[in-house]
Amino acid sequence: MIKNTLKGNKGNILQNCVILFGSTYFSFVIYFSLCNTVRFFWIIPILIIIISFVFKRFSNSIKDAISLKEITWSMGRNDERIWLFMSIFLLVFLIQLIYWFAYFPGGFNLDSYGQWDQVHGLMAWNNWHPVLTTMIYWLITRIIDDMAFCILIQLVVFSLSISLLFCDIYMCGVPTYLLYLGALFIGINPAIAMNNVCLIKDVPFAIGTVWMLRTNLRIICSRGEWVKTKKCRIILIVEILFLSLVRHNAIFLVFPYVILLGVVYYCRYQQFLRILFLSIFLLLLVEGPMFSTLGIKQHTNVVGEMVGVPMAAMVNSYVDDYENIPIDVKNFLENIAEDREWKEKYIVGEWDSCKWDFGGIYLFEDESLRHILKMFVSTIRLCPQSTFESLRENTMAAIPVGAHTNTFFVSDISLRNWVNT
Repeated sequence: MIKNTLKGNKGNILQNCVILFGSTYFSFVIYFSLCNTVRFFWIIPILIIIISFVFKRFSNSIKDAISLKEITWSMGRNDERIWLFMSIFLLVFLIQLIYWFAYFPGGFNLDSYGQWDQVHGLMAWNNWHPVLTTMIYWLITRIIDDMAFCILIQLVVFSLSISLLFCDIYMCGVPTYLLYLGALFIGINPAIAMNNVCLIKDVPFAIGTVWMLRTNLRIICSRGEWVKTKKCRIILIVEILFLSLVRHNAIFLVFPYVILLGVVYYCRYQQFLRILFLSIFLLLLVEGPMFSTLGIKQHTNVVGEMVGVPMAAMVNSYVDDYENIPIDVKNFLENIAEDREWKEKYIVGEWDSCKWDFGGIYLFEDESLRHILKMFVSTIRLCPQSTFESLRENTMAAIPVGAHTNTFFVSDISLRNWVNT
């Protein structure tokens, strides 16, 4: 598989890249969930090989069952698809409701707390955290102004999106029992459900990603021919813009994705190239002149928003492994705050727990990104265990059993009433 990918076998590039990425992701999830130390990190390459082999065998069995060239979107009777859609929706939605009732009316993090203030006129609208997410909250509150209602809408839209995706997968010949197992895993997975019962930008991003997966499935099944029509290209551009506007770092996912499609389906590279450049142009147009016209304030401290993971790792090493932390990192952190303050305010893996008390959005405004990353690398080298612990919590790669450390859950009252008190 790896050999074919490196050789550039265009027929297998996309499939192999997906398998390698998925295998790597699941390997890290398994390791982070079961291990609390870096001592057994050598296991991860072994896990990647094993999981890649399983994925490859499974994908080959699907290929044997149905030829991609013969796929039609009318496979199966309408009543079968309607039943599958309804049953998948109910399975995912009802399980998600159990989580919601357990944490009713839901939760939020510091990002969405500020966005909720913007919705209710307590803060000026800004794009420090994706303003499109704020607009979505604003639209929902025009119906019922209550946090619980916003979260309910999230759960409904998420469950409907998963149902539509699974119906598409079903029409590609995947057995229904696998679809029900997948829906059950999505429904009960706390890593998904604990996000969905909170006002967090990750939820609109996840929903947008599901819709892009549906588009990706059509592109694969048509050997890239799906992008021939203007309507389909517009759909893909809208999905790219949506993801880029509900999460700033989504550009590192969507633009490489379009480039990869252009490489794999070279016969349609001109269409993918147009999609790429038009998406970039429209994104710059929206985040530039359009936001300025609407009076939406842009974030001026890009470096401060990019160093959350490195800063959390350095602070975690400072608090838990003070003797081994590099001298320049120690001096850097002590120039920001005293030792006592770091130990009082810092929560493992959560930079926001102390960021706002030590300068907030203005912190690192005049600092070099290269300098911070250099200190981060030296911290990894000298404090591997404390860095590992921070990354484990910060990335949430481990499957959580309880609430996120950076999430606050409200009980008995709506968020707006809680804010006013």
